[in-house]
Amino acid sequence: MKVVWEGTAKTEALRLVNIASGISCGFFKHNGFLVLPQNTHDLNSSRVVTLPELNYTSVPRFWERVGRIDYKKLIGAYHISVPADLIFDLPVPQYKEIDITKVWPVICSVVPRAKDVRTIHVWPTNFGTTCSFSLCEGKPPYDIYVWLRVDQGETALVEAIITSLTRPAQPNASWSESEATVDWIMSDSIIAKALGNKADLTIADTRSKISANLQKMSDDFLAKIGAPQVTLETIKSLNTSEFSLKEKQLWQKFITNPNRLVSFDEIGDENDFSLYAITKVVQRLRDKMESQGVTGSLIQSKRGEGYILVS
Repeated sequence: MKVVWEGTAKTEALRLVNIASGISCGFFKHNGFLVLPQNTHDLNSSRVVTLPELNYTSVPRFWERVGRIDYKKLIGAYHISVPADLIFDLPVPQYKEIDITKVWPVICSVVPRAKDVRTIHVWPTNFGTTCSFSLCEGKPPYDIYVWLRVDQGETALVEAIITSLTRPAQPNASWSESEATVDWIMSDSIIAKALGNKADLTIADTRSKISANLQKMSDDFLAKIGAPQVTLETIKSLNTSEFSLKEKQLWQKFITNPNRLVSFDEIGDENDFSLYAITKVVQRLRDKMESQGVTGSLIQSKRGEGYILVS
């Protein structure tokens, strides 16, 4: 395994579109993150997402267009084409490379798939979440791509690698469910000891109470840059013409019962679904929401009980 560091103007421009897409589709707001200006200091928290304060509304339909880009495929070897007018000229990040050779054998012992990793490409960045990553999908050998914010260190890089390796094994899990798995690995496995127990647990952090001042700072910043708000009306206005009959039946259940548990029994009794079939339909609904610029994580699962459309 080798690590290659590749911070360039192109990787920064793609990072901006990546973060803007997560804002536009409602992913960050829904999952408890705080979007703040890039120059925000002394906020060492995994829930903080920073973004340059630029004139985004000068680009025609900027937020609508970035919301329809699959932000998960802007990193790695997907080669998604981004329209030129969505690309901003940003400073190349200055960074210090991080050596993970000592902790790598520990990662391999906890997550055996790590032994099949060929290259880890680290794209340093000046803003965004602490880290983002591509997923180790398909057949080995694997190449992992990681955006690592320049104020982060070894722990954040290891967390990104662990998540890249483990999330594909949970294809039907929500973001919070798969993130909880990684938090456990980072806090309770031998990896935690190898890193000196320094992990900042994402789920605990994003679910902790937010101070009114910080929330107002985030809301004011999002309003200033013209970022949209994903509301129940936004969700109801999604185009369902390409939904299958079963998808439409389940979608109707969700939008007529927002913020209320729709149990497996309710779904199954009316539609003759097995639990496996329900899981697959929910995943397809999440994918179709994403394709229309709304985060699929708005459909949350409640283990052993059913699903909730959170609005």
